[in-house]
Amino acid sequence: MKRVVLIIAVLAIGLVSLAAFNKDEGPKVTICHIPPGNPDNAHSITISINALPAHLAHGDSEGACDTQCTLETDPECYCALFPNDPECN
Repeated sequence: MKRVVLIIAVLAIGLVSLAAFNKDEGPKVTICHIPPGNPDNAHSITISINALPAHLAHGDSEGACDTQCTLETDPECYCALFPNDPECN
């Protein structure tokens, strides 16, 4: 009987772990990731929206690297990427 209980417990832990591993992380967003200490290796990646604040905090930016633009250099492009920026209204 103890073996049956142990097997059921192990299976339950396995199922819970599997469910946590496959958990939906929510919406995804594409960013231009600039690896700290290696800015020449900037590249586009898609991450969970939940990870966006951490990436922005170390210098990454929203949007693919090849579509990066600034308000000063290309306002139309910039406002298409960042429509909620007060400068775009």
